[in-house]
Amino acid sequence: MADAAVHAADVDVRSSKSIAARFEALRAKGGTGAVVTELQVEATSDAQRTLEARQRMAVAQATLVKSPARAEDIASAEARRAGAKGKLALAKAEAEAEAEKCILRAPADSTVLKVLVERGDVVAITPPQTAVTLSDVTKLRVRAEVDERFVERVKIGQAVTITSEFNPKLRHAGKVVALEAQMGRRTVLGTDPADKNDRDVLEVLVEFNKSTADAGSALPVGYRVTVLF
Repeated sequence: MADAAVHAADVDVRSSKSIAARFEALRAKGGTGAVVTELQVEATSDAQRTLEARQRMAVAQATLVKSPARAEDIASAEARRAGAKGKLALAKAEAEAEAEKCILRAPADSTVLKVLVERGDVVAITPPQTAVTLSDVTKLRVRAEVDERFVERVKIGQAVTITSEFNPKLRHAGKVVALEAQMGRRTVLGTDPADKNDRDVLEVLVEFNKSTADAGSALPVGYRVTVLF
């Protein structure tokens, strides 16, 4: 565009010079039909000077456009770019922080057992609100309640048999891996009318033997079984 402006200015100046030259020739020639007044000559000269000034301005503008950027201009542009990058990084970090608040992550590899909220629901942490129930089901264990009358007979490492009154074919070997340190109230009620439900019980943790671990992992969480010591 700068080059085109210079070219247009050159054309205007050449045209003005040609007109001025014709007027001078006519004035020098004189005679009827070739009368050129002094006013016309002055007007042509003024127009030529104006076009020459525009030509110089176009050349100067083209030179400015084509000249290398000044060091201070480059430094200023670099500073503005760095500032824009900083603002972009800050905006990105803030957006990621807000998005992170909307994501629930499991503390370990696990299986979702139950979802208690819907997509878009707000989950409060004060007081704590349960959103998802998770569990590692790759290695299921059985929590058994031992009547207080038989607590002294149960030991860590003791072999047990895991059965189910609902499934006669279910029969797996296991062992006791943990005992609670204190007695507690019974949560599993028996079907025997003569059984007293007001006795305390000791919670025992039973683990499937390696040979039957896969079968145990196939059982759903919460499945009721009977442990035979």
